[in-house]
Amino acid sequence: MTQQLLVVPSMSNNLLTVLDLNAHAVLRHVPLPKRGPSTAFASPDGDKMYALASGGNDVVVMDTHTWTVDRVIPVKGTIIDRGKLPAAGRNFWTAVIPQGHIHQVDTDSGRVLRSFEKAGPCFTVNADETLLFTLDQDKRKKPGHFRVWSVASGELLAETATPPLQGFTLGMWTDGANVYWCELAKAGAVHVMDVSEAAAPKYRTRVPVGSAPLAISIHPDGTMWVPNSADGTVSVIDTQTQKVIHTLDVSHYVGSISYIDGRVYLVQTTKHARVSFWKSMWITIPAPYLGVYITKKSGAPKTRRFLDIPAEVVAYDAITYERLPWPAMTLPSIGFSGAVIARDQSGGTG
Repeated sequence: MTQQLLVVPSMSNNLLTVLDLNAHAVLRHVPLPKRGPSTAFASPDGDKMYALASGGNDVVVMDTHTWTVDRVIPVKGTIIDRGKLPAAGRNFWTAVIPQGHIHQVDTDSGRVLRSFEKAGPCFTVNADETLLFTLDQDKRKKPGHFRVWSVASGELLAETATPPLQGFTLGMWTDGANVYWCELAKAGAVHVMDVSEAAAPKYRTRVPVGSAPLAISIHPDGTMWVPNSADGTVSVIDTQTQKVIHTLDVSHYVGSISYIDGRVYLVQTTKHARVSFWKSMWITIPAPYLGVYITKKSGAPKTRRFLDIPAEVVAYDAITYERLPWPAMTLPSIGFSGAVIARDQSGGTG
């Protein structure tokens, strides 16, 4: 039998919660030695977990068999903000704010091999870790600058302008053929850049989604699931047609989406909630987990720092989009970027 785990950080509680997806139950809570785990990433073999301690500038590496800290890796910068662990698994990539440095960390030694200074913080890396893609956006409603870098040499290979962006973007993702990023705006969108020819990237299209999309979860079935933080929906996009093919109205703030074996797991607030917009949003919320508040979807307004709101994990069928009849698995507070581990009971990956 294959053991299936989902690991979700709770930034406010300084914990990683390990969920048993076979039993649909919480397996354990793992405290971290560094403040504010915001995102978690599993190594390809499932033996290591990389958690970003966004209270500072550390990557915490854990052994997933003993759930003990293997090492803590500090990187240059003030606040560690985003991460990537490509399928090749040779390097862990992370970015820091406000400097925008992107660091390539060797997963064997824990050593920083190269830093792309002031190239980020929005970035992604292709699966074989030969290309780094970055997006530089100076101002809202202005064109951005999309760049392609050689990982081996650090050389800038290509640069092209994007259309004006109505809102800021918080991250980038790739399926190999295209690079995607979200436009955090009331009328949100996912942007698509063709990178099939790395030396000549071509802007493809803007896919309208819901309000304030925060992230993208790309699945093996050729779909992307995009949580829209301001209207309590999730947009499902076909990556072949670049069209929205379904919208889930979950009426919750969704912080993370994970896929395994035809099932999609949503990390969401336990209350019916959404992000509240206001005029100073672009100044007040440079990164959503640093200061977003939640408001009731109906009735008298009531705000609360959403980092403290309890959360739950619920499962959906990836084909029918129906919620699966399993109990919700509760978390101490809302988390981001959960990591899936699948391995046989002897400890190998499944």
